[in-house]
Amino acid sequence: MNTMTRRDFFLGTFSKAETKTECIVGRISDFPIGKSKSLTALQVEIESLPEGLRARSLENERCFYSIKMNQIGELIVNRRELWPENQAFSILTNEQTSLEDRS
Repeated sequence: MNTMTRRDFFLGTFSKAETKTECIVGRISDFPIGKSKSLTALQVEIESLPEGLRARSLENERCFYSIKMNQIGELIVNRRELWPENQAFSILTNEQTSLEDRS
């Protein structure tokens, strides 16, 4: 006999799937300068610029996410923390940096 209650059934049926907000995307060496890498599972494109790395949303091209590095050198994108368009993750200092005017 099934032990699921009506409440469990409805909560399981109508609950939304949670999306990960922080995800490891690789190491700095995985992103050569001048290339972009799309991560469709996260809906993120990692842009490798001379100044550093940017995580652009594939859903909204004007939305950029923060990038940080963990203790073992892996890059982590946080989809809850937004960065302005002129910010990037510096590959030299391993922290947030401002982009120069590239126009």
